[in-house]
Amino acid sequence: MQWERYTAHKKMLEKYPSLNYIVVKNIQEGLELLSKGKVFAYVDIMPVLAHNINKYGYTNLKISGNTGINFDVTFMIRDDYALLVSIINKVTNTILEEEKQKILNKWIAVVYHESINYILIFYILGVVFIVVSIIFYKNRQLLKYQNVIKQKKELENTNNLLKNAQDNLQKSLDSFKVLVNSTIEAVLIEKQGKIEYANDSFVKVFEYDNQEEVYKNTIDDFFVNSILKKDCSNISFEFLGVTKNGVEFPILVKKESLIFEKEKATIISIFDLSELKDKEQLILQQSKMVAMGEMIGNIAHQWRQPLTAITTAATSLKIRKQLGDFNDEILEEVIEAIMRNSKFLSQTIDDFKNYLKDSKEKQKFNIKDIFEQSLNLIRPALKNSFINDNINMDGDIYIESYFNELNQALINILNNAKDALIEKEQLEDKAVFLKAYMQEDEVILEIKDNAGGIPLDIIDSIFEPYFTTKHQSQGTGLGLYMTYKIITESLNGSIKVTNTTFIYKNKKCSGAKFVIRLPYS
Repeated sequence: MQWERYTAHKKMLEKYPSLNYIVVKNIQEGLELLSKGKVFAYVDIMPVLAHNINKYGYTNLKISGNTGINFDVTFMIRDDYALLVSIINKVTNTILEEEKQKILNKWIAVVYHESINYILIFYILGVVFIVVSIIFYKNRQLLKYQNVIKQKKELENTNNLLKNAQDNLQKSLDSFKVLVNSTIEAVLIEKQGKIEYANDSFVKVFEYDNQEEVYKNTIDDFFVNSILKKDCSNISFEFLGVTKNGVEFPILVKKESLIFEKEKATIISIFDLSELKDKEQLILQQSKMVAMGEMIGNIAHQWRQPLTAITTAATSLKIRKQLGDFNDEILEEVIEAIMRNSKFLSQTIDDFKNYLKDSKEKQKFNIKDIFEQSLNLIRPALKNSFINDNINMDGDIYIESYFNELNQALINILNNAKDALIEKEQLEDKAVFLKAYMQEDEVILEIKDNAGGIPLDIIDSIFEPYFTTKHQSQGTGLGLYMTYKIITESLNGSIKVTNTTFIYKNKKCSGAKFVIRLPYS
């Protein structure tokens, strides 16, 4: 499609006579037909096309090709303007190609689109695909080769590591045997009831001649009862061992599970308690002797006043008879005083006998009763040192336990409180306090004083045997140790000591507080 009777139309007919042409009156008509798809293409001068596409806003049109027809464009000037012609020719001849292109670009706002040669593109892509495929294939072969080399190296490294691991394992095993044989504990490793290993200490503790003799036995031959059935993993517990000659002896045992030669096994650590038990029994006897001495001292304090009262009553009766001031009423009064004081002396003896009684049968008793009996045994010594005692309980609290052993533990604590208060000569209103209450399934006992507390650098050591801050003639360091043993082992409870502050008689006081927790039954 072209303009009618224009040079472009003439040139197209000459070069392409076989095409079907539609002639339009102006460029706008031609662009309109092309925009609506009524013609295939519109042919015109490129700058003119570019300018008019922009001018009329045909956004769906583009310049897509070149007809290959070129012709010069000239413009005419009047021949009497010779000077102007000269100037224009000189200017046009001096314009550079870059400047001409800039001028052209200024007037051509529509981008010239060349038609795409898809065959060439597909050919190039095919060649690229083949090249990439070859590279990828070669790369995969190279990677496989590298992996083979890497696997060989890793296999060599693994073999080296395995050999090193075996060597290290053997060294560790040798070191383990040396370490285990150097310990004082007897060590036994069993698997399915069979002895796999026993160290030198085990041979010695169980009085065998050598390890070969040990390996001929089963695990149950070394203990009174089957130790494997006892569910006490990872904790220490007391047990009875049996020597080669059948002698039973106390041991402390700890057992743990482990994998030995790819099978489940058990390692058992054993400590001989025979010597320790003998020492503990000696300490217990020493403690009882010390406690007995203190009780005798308390009895002496308790008996002094009633004996004085009895002596005074008898002397008074004798003087009255000599003076003739004697009748049945006075006799009965004096006899009543003597009987009352004699009964007190008898009760003191009974309390002391109960204290010394070694009863191992549990009994149900009121905490208030044991508080009263403990205080009765040391109350004269407390009064002699001007120390008050206070019991704080909300009603009756019963417990099923060992009365005498708890009584001994309480007296040990009260004696320590008494000694601490005696040292505080300037302290007014000295006192000890006893308190009991229930907490879930436990009975809590609290014993405290207002003697100022225990120094922090020794508070963690007061339950150790033979530890004392008193002069050697005043203390043995066994009282609180035996208290700890009684509470934790015999009574299955716990005991803890802290320093505390509180108000007593409108004054701020401080002192040690012992807290005992006991099971209800």
